[in-house]
Amino acid sequence: MLLLSLALLAAQPGPPSPPPAEIRPGENPQGVNPVPISETAEPLGLAIASFDSNGDGLTSRAEFEAALERTFTAADRDGNGSLGYIEYSGWALTWLGSATALPGPFAIDTDGDNQISRAEFMAAFASQFDRLDANGDGSISHAELLTLRNPRMAPVLDRNGRPIRQPRRRDGD
Repeated sequence: MLLLSLALLAAQPGPPSPPPAEIRPGENPQGVNPVPISETAEPLGLAIASFDSNGDGLTSRAEFEAALERTFTAADRDGNGSLGYIEYSGWALTWLGSATALPGPFAIDTDGDNQISRAEFMAAFASQFDRLDANGDGSISHAELLTLRNPRMAPVLDRNGRPIRQPRRRDGD
């Protein structure tokens, strides 16, 4: 009998639950702290996205190299086959969005002669292409150009002091 009484008591509904609190846009539920995360693209991403000549949303290595050749020639105002730092700044302003965007001329001018040869230019940007091609398929998608970033946290750096990119998976996970 005692067991039957306990079973009936357990089956009884408890006190009614309070209705869920209304959450208005811009408000956070009680006990939830939002983590601001944004997706950003570095300045080189602007150029890479614009180098997609066939409009498929991917920039292949061939499209990238052809665009670098074309834009290098256009930036070489005096036609001497190399870019002075001022010419490079003009290139960076046009293609990277800022004359002071990275990579800067000192990083590209590997022989220190104050001129950026076509070979130095192509080599520097080839290494940038390799860095950004997160899945190694020879093309850079717009998704590979994005970096998730929490502005409250300092970026995680690799042993060379560069931010470590966490590429997003294509299947949305």
